[in-house]
Amino acid sequence: MELYNISNLSYSYPGSDMNALSDISLKINKGEFVILCGSSGSGKSTLLNLMKAPADAGTQKGQISFSGHFAGFVTQFTDEQIVCDKVWHELAFGAESIGL
Repeated sequence: MELYNISNLSYSYPGSDMNALSDISLKINKGEFVILCGSSGSGKSTLLNLMKAPADAGTQKGQISFSGHFAGFVTQFTDEQIVCDKVWHELAFGAESIGL
């Protein structure tokens, strides 16, 4: 079963003449474990951000379809993602954010 289908995706940030992503196409099926790796500035975070929510700025071309499951990601700077002052609040935050 196909979860993600990304077809001919290109994206450029506002005010930039260069694409951050150019003509990306891939399919991710249910049960697959996918690792996205590349050098700094190669577009990994840009792709993940577009996979979880439509771009609110910039120019996006191509399509991203997802089968209705919740998607999220963790960046390489995990200390910057802490939003609560207590560990148990932090653990509950994710579940509360999706209504559990």
